[in-house]
Amino acid sequence: IHCKYQLLGASLLLVLFRPSTKDPSKILSVALNQAISSDISRVRSLSTKFVSCILNAHCTRTPKRSLNILSRDETFSKLDENIPCENNWEDFPWMDRLWFGWYSTTSVSENLVDSENSYTQQIFETLENYLLLNDNNLQNIIYNMCNEKNFDTDESKARMIEKYRHMADRLDINIESFIPQSGGNGFKNILGSTLFSNRLWPQSRYKNEKSGFGQLNAYFWKELFTWLGSSLLSLMGEKIKNLIQSTERSDRCVASEIFAGAMRSLKHLPYLEVVMMIEKLSDLLGLIVATNFGPLSTLDWKTSIRFGSTNMDPRRLMWIYDTLTSESTVNIVHTQIKIKNILLLSSLLKEFSWRGSKLTKNIISYLMENMSSSNTILTDAVIETLTVVIQSHKDIPSDNNVASYTSEIPSNQVLDDLLEDFLHKFKSSRDLDFQINTLHLIANLIENDIVGINWILPFLEISMNNQLHENQNMREICKVIFALSSQILVRSSDEFDKILEVIKLGLQGDWKIKGPLCLFLQIFVFTNSFFINDYSEILSILKSLLEDSRIEVAQSSSRALSSILRTGIIRPLEVSNLIDYFTDNANTRLSRKSKRKKGKNFSKRVMGVLGLSALSKSVPYSVPDWLPNILTEIADHINDPVPIRSIADDTLKEFWRTHQVDWERKFEENFTLEQIDKIQQSSIPSYFV
Repeated sequence: IHCKYQLLGASLLLVLFRPSTKDPSKILSVALNQAISSDISRVRSLSTKFVSCILNAHCTRTPKRSLNILSRDETFSKLDENIPCENNWEDFPWMDRLWFGWYSTTSVSENLVDSENSYTQQIFETLENYLLLNDNNLQNIIYNMCNEKNFDTDESKARMIEKYRHMADRLDINIESFIPQSGGNGFKNILGSTLFSNRLWPQSRYKNEKSGFGQLNAYFWKELFTWLGSSLLSLMGEKIKNLIQSTERSDRCVASEIFAGAMRSLKHLPYLEVVMMIEKLSDLLGLIVATNFGPLSTLDWKTSIRFGSTNMDPRRLMWIYDTLTSESTVNIVHTQIKIKNILLLSSLLKEFSWRGSKLTKNIISYLMENMSSSNTILTDAVIETLTVVIQSHKDIPSDNNVASYTSEIPSNQVLDDLLEDFLHKFKSSRDLDFQINTLHLIANLIENDIVGINWILPFLEISMNNQLHENQNMREICKVIFALSSQILVRSSDEFDKILEVIKLGLQGDWKIKGPLCLFLQIFVFTNSFFINDYSEILSILKSLLEDSRIEVAQSSSRALSSILRTGIIRPLEVSNLIDYFTDNANTRLSRKSKRKKGKNFSKRVMGVLGLSALSKSVPYSVPDWLPNILTEIADHINDPVPIRSIADDTLKEFWRTHQVDWERKFEENFTLEQIDKIQQSSIPSYFV
């Protein structure tokens, strides 16, 4: 038993390196026989991979384009009209030629473009004998794949996860005896890593521990469809339909792998073969769209669609987009089916990127209508899809370069209209679910750096004004947007000024809003400091917040000012002006009445001490020339009324905490004896032991 899959593993090493110069049909027959009839799952799995490698390696194509295989059949309408052919080839830019030319140099059977010694006919006859002429063999392969996906036990779930994480553990092949000992350990490691690598099956793009979709199986079917085309799909049509309609997740998962392999094979098929494949696949897709899957099966199919559309020219898969956005699909009422179809559309558009986005107002309106749903799973699916839509338009190259990539230029007007619709409906609608879901979408877009300042500004103001909303979900998402907006990177000083204008509007609001404003400024200024030419506006905002009657707001402003000063972006002259300003305010005279009622003069004094405290805390491990005088000034306020007393005490404690280690060695000489004595008398004695 072990010898079987060890020998297969050793042979697989050779196939991974280069195609055989001898007839591979015999070893292909052995591998197919093991994939069909072996009782050991690992042998079947390795045999499946081996078949894929042989078929892939022996379809060697020359980079010469066969123009005749792209003749246009005008009677078939599901392919894009602008497909290149002999008559219009020179009208297409180089990227289109690459998509449609290079990958269309191979077909099935007699149309294959082969290099010398490729044994195409022998391989085709082997596949025909084992699969096309023997329906039971196909049934056995499907049956074995379904049995390996036993999702009912924890053990099988763990195995499914491990299959994606560690291919070596799944194959469990001892290849030591097949590697020449003279090569040394280094040679062994190279061959071993080759066998267990993801060289032909990159997995990180589709890795999801909850998905049961198997890439090895999908690649197996992709290679079979590349060789056998619509003949194989015709033979399997009813079997795939039965799998799709099955109540077992394992059956539906295998159906998703077969469907993904068939999609992926369209890249290598000639036009007429693509037409026949799409006709049969469209029939299957209609059944998929109308069938109700559970959440996990939906995830399997979502992975399938993304796998099948990877590196494909979108114009060869527009039939999927048309089906998923058709009127019959849009009008489906069943919530679970609607969720599944929206997620499938999201996966397709994610791989299409900006090259395939034929977005219409109808489909965007359809998605926006579902933003009002109270079903969080449905709205999450809609948000995911809209995020992909907006991302695809953001990625469009500039006008000067876009002609180098595609003959079709999507319009950014779609995004402008979408923003206008969102704002209009948000402000005019009383639908709280729509408003909250819209803000979730905006948060997602900001977090992934998808939208620009024109999207952020209006919703920044909305989130700032709704942080005290009576609905908890609304309050929470507004706080999230406000926090995410503080971390955006503006692209010009004009954009920076526009953000500040919105922040100024919050200065007239409730004190509970002013506190977050201070933290916003702290992060935003630090992130975009290289765009700031004039700090006067920022300092003016912080000064007004320092003078706020609520001590919580004033203290938040002091922390923000300290953080901004610590970056060193404020010029020394401006720091000197701040020292004079805060010192003057700290020395504001207080009458007995103002001490008792804490009026305007008292607020100025608090502001002055907090400003000096911010300056002191901005240099935690150094002593600039101006620091001793500031500390002495703060010490003079240790007997002032609360909260000035506690501010002064906290500032002096913080100074000694950050400077005591190097006090005698570095800092003591910067102070006079009178200054040290005054600071000591105003501080807790334990700091001077």
